[in-house]
Amino acid sequence: MARTRTNITAGLKLAKVAVLYDGITKAYEQLDESVARAREAGASWSDIGEATNMTYQAAWERWSGVAARSTAKKVKRDTVSRGQRTLPI
Repeated sequence: MARTRTNITAGLKLAKVAVLYDGITKAYEQLDESVARAREAGASWSDIGEATNMTYQAAWERWSGVAARSTAKKVKRDTVSRGQRTLPI
């Protein structure tokens, strides 16, 4: 009986861990997206560093790849393929 109760308690604790981890993952995804949008709007790495309590270099190291991928997606969304050429809209 005690063993079963321990397993149930551990299972409930693990379920909470899974829910919290999912929330953290979603928050990081939203943060990445917000940084990319801030960069597109003209925010500097210093601005982003200040907003996240880190140096501009740390902010650049953390998000420069995210910002670059976001910009590439934006360029792709903003273009229309016409024959063999891709023209901006």
